[in-house]
Amino acid sequence: MANRLLPVKRDERGEVVALVCTKCLEEKPASEFHKSASIKHGHRMPCKACQREQRAELQRAYNKRHPEKVKAALKRWHEKNPEYERERSKRRYETDLRYRQRLKVNSRRRARENPEYYAVAAHKRRELLRGAEGSFTLDDWRLVLRAHGGSCVYCGLSENITIDHLDPVSRGGDNDASNLAPACKSCNSKKKDDHADDYAASAGVLREFNERRVRGLAAMLGEMI
Repeated sequence: MANRLLPVKRDERGEVVALVCTKCLEEKPASEFHKSASIKHGHRMPCKACQREQRAELQRAYNKRHPEKVKAALKRWHEKNPEYERERSKRRYETDLRYRQRLKVNSRRRARENPEYYAVAAHKRRELLRGAEGSFTLDDWRLVLRAHGGSCVYCGLSENITIDHLDPVSRGGDNDASNLAPACKSCNSKKKDDHADDYAASAGVLREFNERRVRGLAAMLGEMI
């Protein structure tokens, strides 16, 4: 046993080629140990793997004792290094199955808890991929929705409300708040890529549409002033 656990193994020239770790008691190549000029054989104990595990244990203990400090530090890091964090998350998403599954589960849960936010986010992403000009926020959409009383600008119903572009993006309309209006899912589906006036006229609701639109614009301007 004593011979097997010899702390240092040297080659013919006297160079250290292997050492026995004082923690895991495994013989490992000299490259698995950090160098140190203050130690006789020139390598610091324990081995690199054991040192990493020690640091991880200390970090886990610190995280457990100070969760709020850790959360705040991570937030600061994410804010200072957004590009790095996006790339790191992307790499992990592509290689870590459990991480990918956890993100999907969390995403579905957040979508159920915040349907309005995710509807706006999905809409913005779709229009961005289509090359639309302009953008809008969740607050912009809430202002438009509130100004129109939460009802469809075409038929007046307040169920299954979706985001509608009065001038379709596919026909040159902007993707900003001034071009938005609430529309029920049925009207939005029937409208397709028609201009709002054209669809309202074909559906026989042009007068009602104009009245609702004027009231909505007046309410939006009143809130913005």
